[in-house]
Amino acid sequence: MKKFVSAVFIVLFIISGVSALDLTGGKIKVTLYNSNGRFSLYYLDNISNNKYVPLLFDKDPKTTALFINVGNKIYTMGDSSFFKQELKNINSTSASFVWTSEIIQVTETFTLVKSLKSAFFDGVKIAVRIENQSETQQDIGVSYLLDTYMGENSKTHFLTSDGTHIQAETYYTSDLPAYFISPLKTESSFKGFQCMLKGAGITPPDRVIFANWKRLKENIFSFSVQNSRNFNFLPYSINDSASALYYNQHSLASKKDREIVLLLGAATGSLFQGTDTGAKTSEINKLYIQTVQTEKNTTDIEASLKTDLLAVDDLIKKIDDSLESPELLSKDNITMMKQIIGNLEQRKKLYENR
Repeated sequence: MKKFVSAVFIVLFIISGVSALDLTGGKIKVTLYNSNGRFSLYYLDNISNNKYVPLLFDKDPKTTALFINVGNKIYTMGDSSFFKQELKNINSTSASFVWTSEIIQVTETFTLVKSLKSAFFDGVKIAVRIENQSETQQDIGVSYLLDTYMGENSKTHFLTSDGTHIQAETYYTSDLPAYFISPLKTESSFKGFQCMLKGAGITPPDRVIFANWKRLKENIFSFSVQNSRNFNFLPYSINDSASALYYNQHSLASKKDREIVLLLGAATGSLFQGTDTGAKTSEINKLYIQTVQTEKNTTDIEASLKTDLLAVDDLIKKIDDSLESPELLSKDNITMMKQIIGNLEQRKKLYENR
């Protein structure tokens, strides 16, 4: 029944030409805007009151943007009339923007992911694939401008995995840290926005720049870093920091493609990776552990109930995946799923009695 509902939703999505699509799972939500080819990213900070916190600046989603450099021409994806744009819903946890021209096709696919220690979705994998549609070789580079904002409430706008506090214009071209965080100053269940820079399945950028957002945007492929500058651009932009990831131009032969993979999400003390290392069993095990932990913490019944509902939703997705690839379903997985259902069934009585 769930597959039928999903299929109906996909058909309705295609024929209705909706302006936005939400991918929601676990503690993460990605909103894709068909009107401008951009996205917003949110983290479920408080389960009890269903409070989502934007991980990137969301009052104007266009401030976070994907740029493609073809030869000497720069295109802002979602803004250029050079491309035909489509928003395609793949399944409940994945969707793509597709931009097509006579020269190149750009496909940006968003897929909800879990960090290594999380039982629930808490991040997003962004895979950007560029295919040379022309009959001649093309030199193609990529830049992703991320309009971060959380660190603007403190002196430390960014914090790297090696403990570096970034308080002014900074760049990396080698010896990349594993990740950087735009730190959240207020007390919360997570530490801020996290962007992975290297690791399994991740495409390391050739250069990373931290600077004022307006300066970066207006000089996206010709930016010159000055370490003495802070994140102001007077009088236009004050205390407005951002980060830009650069992937150098590569020569693509006709009909060849190039893919770049980013991992973004909530900073919770856990890392993201871009490859599925056969972690079906470990994911189910993490879900089992989560249901056990929820059972031990029943002081906040409403929060426990909503956490269990997330677990139910995730378990349904796991069962759907197993139905599509039954050869990957082991006896251990089946046993673990039964234990998860048993844990949830026991707590059902607790909720009914309240």
